[in-house]
Amino acid sequence: MENSQEIKTLKIKTSKPYGAIICSGATEYLAYAVGDAKKTVIVSDETVFRLYGKKVKDVLKAVGKETYSFIFPATEKSKNKNVLDKLLILLTELNLDKNDCLIALGGGVVSDITGLGAALFKCGIKYINLPTTLVGMASACIGGKTGVEFLGKNDLLGVINHPKIAICDTDFIKTLPQSAINDGLAEIIRIAVTCDAKFFKSLESKELSIEQMIYHSLKAKAKLIAKDEDCVKEQRVLSFASVFKTAVEKIVGASPITGKGLAFAMTSAVFLAENLKLAKGVKERLKGVLEKFSIDCNVGVNNILVYDKLFGDGRNETEKISIVLPVKVGVAKVKIFTVGEIKEALYGR
Repeated sequence: MENSQEIKTLKIKTSKPYGAIICSGATEYLAYAVGDAKKTVIVSDETVFRLYGKKVKDVLKAVGKETYSFIFPATEKSKNKNVLDKLLILLTELNLDKNDCLIALGGGVVSDITGLGAALFKCGIKYINLPTTLVGMASACIGGKTGVEFLGKNDLLGVINHPKIAICDTDFIKTLPQSAINDGLAEIIRIAVTCDAKFFKSLESKELSIEQMIYHSLKAKAKLIAKDEDCVKEQRVLSFASVFKTAVEKIVGASPITGKGLAFAMTSAVFLAENLKLAKGVKERLKGVLEKFSIDCNVGVNNILVYDKLFGDGRNETEKISIVLPVKVGVAKVKIFTVGEIKEALYGR
């Protein structure tokens, strides 16, 4: 996996189509993307802004934009209504108008808060996604799904609000720790195994540049978005293995377990799919790709503990469960089973 000098572009077909650009140095395109905005607000967390804030501010100031910033603590707990309220207060104090623009500089928490704030302020202003994580570049930067925690419920408040453009500067990846890179690689593999058999085969057999992997991952997701802009049907397959990952986190008491947990969760989900006779041969191919990219699946628990957490004796045998499972490499579907059917497949009872 290497960075290259190639420039990849992608069109996301929605009611208001937008694009994504993927290349080294892509931050420079921000100068054109903000268009006729007079004021811009960089929304970021403390860690990301310390690393990249000056670079982004310099690009915006060089084209004469009034540039402000809204910074919050670098933690998942920041994705809440209180932080959202503070952002909206700042936008009001700055008296932004409909032509002005927000810049989401960071990972998924940043894009969630920025996208929701942009949707609410004056019935909608523009925002641009400038992801700094591989997970953000490979998936979260498109689709427009936003949300914050409210009354103890994650993403209870949210809307679908697509960005004006997603700018994926692969230079940011050079500063990420290996654990964060593995998080992104696990997400890329998840998209390939559920949505794109040809891409998955390329991951198995070829050495792809990071730009190529991000491009194909976003392209696969963009096809689902075009069919399901509101994220209620086809896009549901993108949640493949999420329930298994959540179960792992509840067992080990860590939140969140990211790439390692997702890798383990995917293998657990595929094992279930094969026991249910939905799929065949997917598990070995998935394990092969995870090994190729040196993604560790050891989370300190085993499948039995996870299955017991999800389908254990506390659940009624006739209860129906909706779950995303692969039917073959590159194709996943939402399937409905009773708890009893799942237990029979797993334990023979």
